[in-house]
Order: sequence, then structure tokens, then C-alpha cells
Amino acid sequence: MTSGTDQVVGISDAESSAALGLVQRVCADATRHIDVFFASSPNCTPQDAASTVSAIISAACKSINPSYEYRVIFDHINDFMPNMHRELCIVDINKTICLFTFPKFWFHVNNQNHMAQLAKRVISLSPVLPRRSFFCDNSGFKFVFEIGDNGYMASVAFCSKNNFGCLIPDWDFISSSGYASIAREFELTRVPWADRKAAVFWRGGTTGVRRFDPPDEGKPDDFRWLQRLWLCKVARGSVHRNMCDIAISNIVQIHEEHLVARLRSENLMGDYVQRAEIGKFQGIIDIDGNSNAWSGLFTALLSGACVFKVGSEKDYRQWYYFRLSPFKNYIPISHDFGDFDDAISWLLHSGGAASEVAAAGQALALELTFDKSTTNARDELETWLRESFAVQRTLCA
Repeated sequence: MTSGTDQVVGISDAESSAALGLVQRVCADATRHIDVFFASSPNCTPQDAASTVSAIISAACKSINPSYEYRVIFDHINDFMPNMHRELCIVDINKTICLFTFPKFWFHVNNQNHMAQLAKRVISLSPVLPRRSFFCDNSGFKFVFEIGDNGYMASVAFCSKNNFGCLIPDWDFISSSGYASIAREFELTRVPWADRKAAVFWRGGTTGVRRFDPPDEGKPDDFRWLQRLWLCKVARGSVHRNMCDIAISNIVQIHEEHLVARLRSENLMGDYVQRAEIGKFQGIIDIDGNSNAWSGLFTALLSGACVFKVGSEKDYRQWYYFRLSPFKNYIPISHDFGDFDDAISWLLHSGGAASEVAAAGQALALELTFDKSTTNARDELETWLRESFAVQRTLCA
């Protein structure tokens, strides 16, 4: 990567391959350095942990986008923003400095996994930061960056239900160089459409917000209280159940023993399946967990299968969702599964239509390269900042 005041990863086609390797390596190294620190300092104070993680984040961001000096601090954000949740940071950026301010909640969570996730999420913003030429000499911006699974404010976020925010590629996409290795794997193991299983596939964990309290122990349960469990139950009762390889692969966020026992007794569990195997199916289900299934949908599109996307009950979206077109590059399924059987029947009787939808979905995913996605995200962020702060800031013409 060459240096320059406006250099951002992904801007130059000539540097694209080097940039891809750099970002993936920096994200991996940052996580490894945090792991090493906690392994070597098991009794470190929260202050020491915060100081070390701050230094790791600053160095990683500088490696990816050298246009700025980076600083990371932990402060009482919630003291002056009491309605804010904890999975966010305040970004204060001008022509030379980018300051990340986190709630002291993270400072006190002296936890290796939390800190590693914090680092990866923040580093994901560095490739899409505005060019230095975007700023006037004295101009700057301060905005909220929601770093959790989902956002709800008019902020910068990986996934959100707020129409006034700015969506950027999620940290799974950034840290994997745009799922480059997954795309290569599917290319090497590509299965012709006619040789694929005429069935729909899904595996995933029991993530998601409960729609209502589940029935008490001993009471009947149709599992509608969690959308992913409901999907598995609907598939088990479908007239096309022999075409459905749909199951829970791991139990998370369910701590009640009677609920765990109940879903196991209902035969909703299934074995973990290697990624290459999903490329052998003609259809793949995509369904929200805690938010949109980030790598889940993108991987499904890359696989060359026809994607059946269950409607998001919370209307969550990611940065590329405006490119999704129902019946063109995916098949919609209602969030209440009222049309589930019809959708599966369509796969059986669509003729060549299903393979055309699959090909269009794969083409979209392949088009959304790391280089193009980060460049577009940077442009979107600049536009969003300009429009959001037009009254508060004086920008260059």
C-alpha cells in the first residue's frame, strides 16, 4: 500500500489485492495480540486491559488507513447520553485525528472475548472513513457508531432498522476481506444445478429476541416465541417436509433447562454441516437471528443456491439490501411462514426459474467485492455526514 493523505483501503484497483490481504491480516493480528495479552496477564486490572486494547486498536486502524492518527478512550458516555445503549462508541473525526470514545462499560468488562470483539468492530470502520480532502481545515464531525449486532438510532451501523442512519459493511465482511476465501471455496467445489439436491437447507443457532414469553414447563409449545425455532417447527409439519433439511445446530441464549429439553425432544436439532455441503442444495433459507444473519445471507448467495429469505420482523437491513430484489435474486417468505409451503412448492415446479434466481443472487454477491463495497461505503458515509450535519457544520463547497 502506498502512502498518501487520501489513501483508504480499496480506492486503488492496483492495490486491491494487497489491501485485501492487509485488512484480513491486521484484524487477525489484533485479535491475536489481545488473546496473547490476556493469556500472559490473567490478573491484569481493567485499566491495563483498556490501555492495551486501545493501543492495539489505534495501531491496527493506522495500518489499514494511515490518513489519521487514532485515539481510543473510555468515558462516561451514558452520563450525558442516558438513553444510549452500551454497544456503541462516539467517533470524533477531523482532518488529522479520529477519536473513538467508548462507554466505561467496556472498560470494566475485563473479558478477553469482549475486548477482542470490541477491537474487531472498531477496526472495521477504518477502511470506510472519509478522505481527508472531505474536510475543511477547521471542520470536523462527531457521530454515533453502533457497534452491536443491530442499530436503532440515526447512526452509523452494521445493521439497522432506522431509515436515517448510514449502513457500512459489517465486521465479518471486513475482517474476511469480503468473504474472499468463501467465494473461492464455492468456486472450487461448484456443483451444477441439475446435480444439486432438490431441497432447502438451513442451520443456525437459537439467537434472536423472544417474541413473547415461552410456555411454562409442561405446557404445549409451538415455538412461535422464537422465529428460528418456529421455522424448524413449520418445516417439520410442512407437506414438503421431505424437501426440508432445516434444523438448529447449536443452542445459545436459552438458559432454561426445560426449554432446552423441550426443543431437543421435538427433534428440532440437526448436525453441524460443513460449508462446502450447502453448495449441494438448490435452496437455502436465510432468517434473522439477533439481527440480520450477516455471513449467513452472503454465504448463501455465494453458494449459487436459490435463497429463500424470511422477512425481518424488525425490518433490519444491511448496507447492500437495497440491491436485493424479490423474485429476481431471492425468493421472499413471510415472517409468519404463511407462504412457506407455497415457496417450497415453487422450487419443485419452477422449471428453470429457480436456477435463474440463484444465478442472479450469486452474481450480486460476487459483484459486492471488498474493494467496491468499502469504496461505496466511504462515499455513502461522506454523503450522510454532509447531509446530517449541514446545519451544524460549514463544509467546503
